[in-house]
Amino acid sequence: MNRKDKMARYLVGEIEAVSGRLRTYTPEREGASGRRKIASEEDAVAVMDFANGALGAIRAAAVAAGRKNRLSWEISCSLGSLAFDLEDLNHLWVFHRETPVKEVTGFTKVNVTQLDRDHPFMDVWWPRGHGLGWEHAHINEVAHPLARVTAGRQVSPEGATFEDGYRAVRVIEAIRRSDRAGTRIRVDEVE
Repeated sequence: MNRKDKMARYLVGEIEAVSGRLRTYTPEREGASGRRKIASEEDAVAVMDFANGALGAIRAAAVAAGRKNRLSWEISCSLGSLAFDLEDLNHLWVFHRETPVKEVTGFTKVNVTQLDRDHPFMDVWWPRGHGLGWEHAHINEVAHPLARVTAGRQVSPEGATFEDGYRAVRVIEAIRRSDRAGTRIRVDEVE
């Protein structure tokens, strides 16, 4: 869940409390060296209360047959919605109620690699409008913090910090405690 709760914090804000459910469907699995016990959860669902009053839901599943490596999110509010799916990483789905074209009543697929504004990671890749792949995202994950640190600049907000990792672990632990206790857990109660 680490990437998903970091993404939730980056897009929506700090998570105050969670109600979580966890499952391991196959407690033992056949591996290259014989049968072994599964030590982690295979499925996790949590409802999150954000500090700004927003309500969110997060799911992480190692048993999502057919998925390549889905990391998706959707944010909806009174004026519109945004949606993203890593399996289609060059596009963002956008809806705004006050669109100048009144007939547009649903999402519009936007190719984010052809945006006119300067994106912090696009200047080293192909000309605008050309798709980027999975490998480019991993290169950006390494290049961004290295470039920032060598320039004496902060890695955040585009990159994760040690503080972000610590906060993500606290959220994950709160979800685990919530599952065990069967109740909502405040993240600030987790050390």
